[in-house]
Amino acid sequence: MEKDSNKAAAVSFFQKYLNVNDDEIAVFGDSSNDIPMFELTAYSFAMRNAPSDIRQKAGRITKEDNDHNGAMKTLIELTAP
Repeated sequence: MEKDSNKAAAVSFFQKYLNVNDDEIAVFGDSSNDIPMFELTAYSFAMRNAPSDIRQKAGRITKEDNDHNGAMKTLIELTAP
């Protein structure tokens, strides 16, 4: 992995590439390397089973954990009419 590459850089790259706003992106994470990514978007989610310090950094917490499709279930809720 390149020295300056991280998830936040990838999200930022695709945001610019796809020309989408902060409020059109949802990010999910469960570890300290996800914190910079949480700061980029209006919808940042820590997984239910993430350590408490990580959950405190995210805007929201998923209802389910990694083992129970927490990210997918949250995306379905977000996009439901």
